[in-house]
Amino acid sequence: MKTILEELYLGNLRPSEQVNPQSREYREVRSKRSEKINCLMEHLKEMEPTLKKEFTEIVDMEGDEDYYEMVEAFTVGFRLGAQIMVSAITDG
Repeated sequence: MKTILEELYLGNLRPSEQVNPQSREYREVRSKRSEKINCLMEHLKEMEPTLKKEFTEIVDMEGDEDYYEMVEAFTVGFRLGAQIMVSAITDG
């Protein structure tokens, strides 16, 4: 069995891949959002195909933005966890 440090070194730790909300509320919001986007895409395609392409680019950029936010949130959380561990060890 590999240690956590070995797993980290080998690149096997990917916390973002473990995030998969399963709550009913999350599934409902995700489903409604998906329906709205699909409906809007159809309207845009009917109105002007270039609008559909432009909207798709915006949605893709939003995904990129979410990635950077997740990385930052992970970093902040990791640092906070490390600070709590140091405090627990040093403040006894």
